This record gives sequence, C-alpha cells and structure tokens, in this order.
Amino acid sequence: MRLTLRKFLYWDTIARNLALAGDSEWQSRPEETQDEIFHRIMSTGSATVFGEKYGVSPRLTYGEFQHAVPVSSYEALYPYIERAVAGEKDVLIRGTVSEFAKSSGTTTGRSKFVPTPSSYMKGNHLKAGRDIIRAYVRSNPDTEIASGKCIGVVGTISEIPDSPSRAGDISALITRAMPWWTDYTRPYSKHLALHDSWPYKAKEIAER
Repeated sequence: MRLTLRKFLYWDTIARNLALAGDSEWQSRPEETQDEIFHRIMSTGSATVFGEKYGVSPRLTYGEFQHAVPVSSYEALYPYIERAVAGEKDVLIRGTVSEFAKSSGTTTGRSKFVPTPSSYMKGNHLKAGRDIIRAYVRSNPDTEIASGKCIGVVGTISEIPDSPSRAGDISALITRAMPWWTDYTRPYSKHLALHDSWPYKAKEIAER
C-alpha cells in the first residue's frame, strides 16, 4: 500500500486524535470505576444459567460474591461452555455467543474455548489497547508511534464443527474487531492478516 504525503499526514492525525479521545476517568477514580464494573457484571450475570445457580444478583457485595460463587476450573465450567458453543443463550454470558477464543491446548492436550462476545471485545480488549496508546501518547507527545506501519502475524478463525459459532486465536478475533481506521496502520489488508494458510500469509507479508 502506497500512501501519499497528504494521506500519511491525514491518517497520522486521525490516529493521534483517536488515541487521545475520550476520558481516563478510571485513572482518577479507580475504586469507583471498579465498583461500577463489578455491579455491572453482577447485573448481567444474574440473568444467566450460571448466575441463577449461584444466586448472583446486582445487590451482591464483594464478600457475598466470594462466598456464593466458587473458584472453578475450566473442566468444571466446560458443561456450560459446551451449551454455549451449541448455540444456547444466557448460559455463562447474557445473550448468544457467536465467537470463542481458542487456546493452543498445551495444558490438557486439547483446546479450550473461552466465550468472547462482541461486547467484551469492544469493552475490554479494544478499550484496553486504546487506553494504553492514549496513556503513552499523552506521556510522549512527540512520539512517532502513529507515523509508521505495524506488522503482526495473527492467528486464524474457523467454524466450530456441529456448531453455529466460530473459534480462533485471540489475536485474530481482536484483529477482525479492530475499527476500520486501523487498516491504514498495516502495509497489507485485514483479509490477508486473517488468511487461514500460514505459509501463504507469511510469504505475502514478507514481500510487502
């Protein structure tokens, strides 16, 4: 991809403005922000199969939550995840989950599926990345972080057999969920980044 100087400066300015946009209220009031997030999770969790089983409600305190909800292994949660993968809604997370992050399976010899709804992707993964960039740019106003190109070899996303859902590496799920303007930070397309053939993808990226 060849950018003219005008386009280069245009996208550099947009990247900086988007990085600096928004507030950092969580930095100035971390305890209040943590309380708000906790009660939001309790509120949404109360409407799930898992939440109803353990009496989760918006009024729970931290101590009550710790007493009511046990620390669970993946194996203990797997029956719920299996139901969510099959398309059942409101199991561990409110609503239907269409995408799952998939681990490499190095611990148990088989991949683990972690529910990754779009609301979590936007509210956690993408927001955290934006907050990190925002903090860095504010601390280093002369940075050229948005002036060059980024190269990253991410994973792939595929259909889960006998399921209406998809699964993939978290790097691939994050890349696909990124806003359109981030496409201009890569010297190759998002389609190529998510291509399911690693040899082809690596070769094409190296030649750009």
